[in-house]
Amino acid sequence: MSESRLSVLTVVTLAGAAVLFISACSLVTSQYRARSLVAQIEKLQNEERRLNDDASELYMEISRAALPGYIASQAMKAGLGTATSRNTVVLEYKPVPSAAAPKGNEQ
Repeated sequence: MSESRLSVLTVVTLAGAAVLFISACSLVTSQYRARSLVAQIEKLQNEERRLNDDASELYMEISRAALPGYIASQAMKAGLGTATSRNTVVLEYKPVPSAAAPKGNEQ
């Protein structure tokens, strides 16, 4: 082989090796990014599960607090008596007459 052909072959080989090295580095970087994203997704999914559990617990607590027995027991603890006809005021609904209707023209 001639010397010029050998040096062209060397340059091509070195260029191919450089491209191969850059590709390998890019692959390693991509795999690292993918792994870190998967770890972040798992962390966020765990947080979502925890928040859903907290929300369920709060909904149960609200449901319990709305029960009449719970309200009565908490009222007793606060020093309030039970509701009876003697200590309860019942308001009746009476519609208010419309201001648009004239008073003398009622039928």
